[in-house]
This record gives sequence, structure tokens and C-alpha cells, in this order.
Amino acid sequence: MDTTARMGPDIFKKGICFGLCTWALCQPLSIAGACIGIALTTAALLGHGLTSRSFPSLRSPLEKPLWIYLLIGILSTAFGMDWHHSLGQLGKDGQVLLHFYIFSAAFALDASLSILSFLAVGFLIAALIGIGQVTSFFGPVVLKDLLLRCASSAKFWKFLAPQLRAHGTIMYLTYGQLLGMGALGFFCYAKTQATKSNRQISALIFFFILVVGQILSGSRGAWLGTMAGIGLIVALNLSMALVTKAAVAVAAFASGLFLCPRFLAVGEKAWSLSETSFYLHRQLWKTAWRMFLDHPILGVGLGNFEKLSCRYNPTFFCGQIWDQADNFYLHQLAERGIAGFAATALLSGAMAYQAWRTYKRTRSFLSLWFLSWIFALLFMGLTECSWRRTLIWMPTIALYCWMERGSNSPKDPKP
Repeated sequence: MDTTARMGPDIFKKGICFGLCTWALCQPLSIAGACIGIALTTAALLGHGLTSRSFPSLRSPLEKPLWIYLLIGILSTAFGMDWHHSLGQLGKDGQVLLHFYIFSAAFALDASLSILSFLAVGFLIAALIGIGQVTSFFGPVVLKDLLLRCASSAKFWKFLAPQLRAHGTIMYLTYGQLLGMGALGFFCYAKTQATKSNRQISALIFFFILVVGQILSGSRGAWLGTMAGIGLIVALNLSMALVTKAAVAVAAFASGLFLCPRFLAVGEKAWSLSETSFYLHRQLWKTAWRMFLDHPILGVGLGNFEKLSCRYNPTFFCGQIWDQADNFYLHQLAERGIAGFAATALLSGAMAYQAWRTYKRTRSFLSLWFLSWIFALLFMGLTECSWRRTLIWMPTIALYCWMERGSNSPKDPKP
């Protein structure tokens, strides 16, 4: 009995590692698979707690901001326009807090970077699936020709209609953002492994594969955020190796090819701007702003942008359903008001501040990755509501807990 009792916690620790590896492999590919991994992790955590009669401390600087964010969500639901409709989104806010405690406990018991290999494989599989989707439709020769001419022609982006964009096994915008997270991770890993050229080269190859997949997803906001994250990494590490600097130069050049035709071209005939996303975003943002002006304190209530958009802009939204404002900041103002916006700023600021403190103290790979990722999310929020997507907030919370619990691990490589 004593032997079994002693072995029990070790067995469940292996179960925690298995659950985290399952989550990491499935995270870029399937929300269902990621949830299965979290369920396995939770079961192993409970088994470990029962057999060892102990549980890791879950105290964290992020606790209070998360509870405040949830409390404001409850108030916005209670005093919003349709509290019944808001309950579903409120449940997601509760899931964020629950997953925070699960990941915090799991990484307190196993924060080794062995889990990283499974996450890397998941990102690579997702990127290759997306690249294959677009390549198989156009053919490699046609696709190569379009890529070479994309700086001076709108044909490539017109051909990349939403149904033809690289999306892997998820929605193409979320896909582009997730690949941005993975690309930043590979880039940070290449930086922290500067003394091991073979690992650095491999990480940079994987980085470029994910960048190609992200370009083919057609998500401009995701690309802008990724470039901002890379810029932050470069700014923090000006002594980077020449090969890494070359990667930045190529990525910056590619971003010019990707963004300039869209944002600088003004020819109505060439770009049909009245039919592009510029007009769409303008209508969505105006609608969100009107909602905020009518309900400035707590907003219209969680999830009610979709329900009330037709009332606020009947000409544009008649017969259409939009669940978000395509701008995270305006969406928060519309649904949660100034109180919710402040709670969101507090939460984002707390994560960024802890990442910065951890990075300054440890110079760890995980802290650099999370710091660049949270910075990238600020830019992605200009054209997307990333935090509302489970496939975005889940890895964000996981990466924070991994950083907080694992930055002192001897296995965490430091430059």
C-alpha cells in the first residue's frame, strides 16, 4: 500500500504531461482535440491531488485582473440589453478563469520544454495543410507566378477569396493568428539557441513555413501583429546573429509586398475599394461606436453586438449576421462599456507587465515568446476580436502560465 501510494503521484504526473502534450499537439488544429487534452490534464491533476494529498499553489498576479474581468462581464450581462443572450458569452469568460487555474496547476507540476516539441509539430502540420490547400487549388506554377506579381497586381488577393484562403482545419482569420503565434515562438527559439546553429537553422526554416501559411491565409491583421512582435524581439536583442537579422529583413520585405498593394493603392477601378473590407470595417466600427455612445458604462451586454447590429445599422446589416466589430477595442466598448474596456486594459497590462518582469529577470525563451505574442495581439486587435476566439485565448492563457511557472526551469534555454 505504501509503495502504491508513493508511486501514485508520479503516475499522475506522467498523466499531466500526457494531457499537456495532447493539448499542445491539437491546439493549432482542433478545438475539440485541445479540450480533450485539457480534460486529460484535469483528470490527472485531480488524481495527483488525491494521492499526494497536496496541490500546487495557484497564487498569481493575474488572478485579480481575471476576476475583475469576469465581474465586469457579469455586470454587463445583468444590465445589458438581453441578458439571456449574453449568458453564452459570459460562460466563455468563466472558462478563461477556469483554464487559467488548470494550466497554472499543470505547469507548476510539469513546466519542461518537452511539451514544446508537440506544439511545434501541431503548428507545422497546420501550416502545411494550409499551404497544401491553396497550392492544390491553383497549382504550384500558377501560385508561384501570382506570388511574384502580387506587389504590382491585385489578382493574387482577388483570387484568395475567403473560401480559397489557407485555413487548415479552422477559420482562416483565426488560422492566420495562430500561425503568427507559432512563428513568433520559432523566431524566439532561434534567438535563444544562437550558440547551436543546427537548432537555429531548423527553427528559422519552420518560421518561414509558418509565415508562408500565414500569408496565404490572407489575414492582414495577423500579419501586422506578427511583424510587430518580431520588431519587439529585434528591439530587445540588437546583438542577434546575422542569420536571424537576415530573416527579419526578408520578413519585413515580404510584409511590404503583402501590405502595400492593399493599403496604399487607391485606384477604384483597380481595387474595387467599395467592395473590399475597408467599407465593411467602416460600417462595423461605426455600429460599435454608436452602441457604446448609447450604453457608455457597461455596454449593450456580452454577445449582443450580433443581436443589435441590425437595429443600429439596418441598411448595412439587413439580412446579415455579424458577431463582432472586427476591432477588439471597439467591440469591448460596445459590449462591455468603459468599465469593460478598463478591465480588459488591466488584464492585458498585467500579462504584459509580468512578461516583461520575467524576461528582465530570466531572459528565458518562454518570457520572450509571451512578451512578443501579447504585443502582437495589440496590433491584431485593430482588425479582429482575437480574444473572443477560444483558439486564441486558450493558448494565450496557457503560454502565460507556462512562462510564469516554468521560467525558472533549468531546461529553459537562456541566451
